[in-house]
Amino acid sequence: MTYSLYAEQTVAAPIERVFDFFTDLNTLVQLTPPFVRLRILSTETKIWGPGQRLEYEIRPFVLPLRWVSEITEFDPPFRFTDEQVKGPYRRWRHVHHFYPLSTGTLIADDVTYEIPFGFLGRIVHRIVIRRQLDAIFAFRRMRVERYLG
Repeated sequence: MTYSLYAEQTVAAPIERVFDFFTDLNTLVQLTPPFVRLRILSTETKIWGPGQRLEYEIRPFVLPLRWVSEITEFDPPFRFTDEQVKGPYRRWRHVHHFYPLSTGTLIADDVTYEIPFGFLGRIVHRIVIRRQLDAIFAFRRMRVERYLG
């Protein structure tokens, strides 16, 4: 089963600054809640284009999980997409959209994902995973507002 998550917010910053902010991997750490315990394993700290692979470690529970994603689309300063190559999901695709506005930038996140383990995965999604994702994006929204206004 495919799930989706959509979030958007407007910030009073120019699109170029917003895009630069989101393509810095150090920013990802700042935008991720502490309970995820994100650690960047990649040596590069900047997203630069298609084909680039990024490696992380997360610990949302007790055991560490390795997550490898690939940048599959890169259209500065309007969009980039990362897709999971290896990680906790059966499939994860996150499109980061940036739209210029007269008052700043609209940030839109469009995520589609699938959970492994069939029926059991659907239950875990309903009880745990969706709530965690909602909490992650709520935290992210607060941090983006803090850093970009």
